[in-house]
Amino acid sequence: KKGMDVTKDTFEPLRKSIALLKDHGIDVSDTMVKDHSVQDYIEDAPMHWEQVVKRTFQIKETILPMQLAEQDNLKENLDAFFLKMREYRNDFRANAPFNFSGPVKDAYKSIDEYAAGAFSIEREAVAFNELEDLFEMNVSKYPEVSDTRTELRLLKNLWDFKAMMLSVHGSWKSALWSEIQTDKLEDENRKLLKTLRANGNDNAVIKGWNVYRDIENSIKDMAIVLPLVADLH
Repeated sequence: KKGMDVTKDTFEPLRKSIALLKDHGIDVSDTMVKDHSVQDYIEDAPMHWEQVVKRTFQIKETILPMQLAEQDNLKENLDAFFLKMREYRNDFRANAPFNFSGPVKDAYKSIDEYAAGAFSIEREAVAFNELEDLFEMNVSKYPEVSDTRTELRLLKNLWDFKAMMLSVHGSWKSALWSEIQTDKLEDENRKLLKTLRANGNDNAVIKGWNVYRDIENSIKDMAIVLPLVADLH
């Protein structure tokens, strides 16, 4: 059905191309397509195409009962898929490491598992959309799929930031007392907080996640500790 108009629209450009070749002295009369000269083949093509279209609609009427039965079956499968997707989405919102305060490696493991689930659901959604299109049904939209993908990306980026912050702060704690340059460390700490808040401004949703607040509080705590270290120096 989709190709009907597209195919029909190709005939006139082809006819004009043949005429253009003739205008430039290029003889195509010896060029054959299925025992017909290419010019005759192009001229007759619209008529043959209309016959194909007519035959297609005749066959469609014959298979209509089967199509309707498949539509009913597909609707049942779509209902089951929707429930499956909602179950995954609810589990993701409740248990993904938005509010997790444990080790980074455990957060990464959880994110990887939810990402695999999201990929599987996304593939199913695409397959169902193709079937809906095939059986001339309204193609469903699943905003939950794109929302989950976006949140997974933001969550992974936030945990990457936390891993980086922990690594930076950890390296400071292991530095020799005589080598600590508190002014430099305070500047770096302020840059961390500035970057975190810029990310929060660009993606306001992450400000509501505990992992964001944990990072922010850790940076603020370090901002309190560093001046004390400077005084002790």
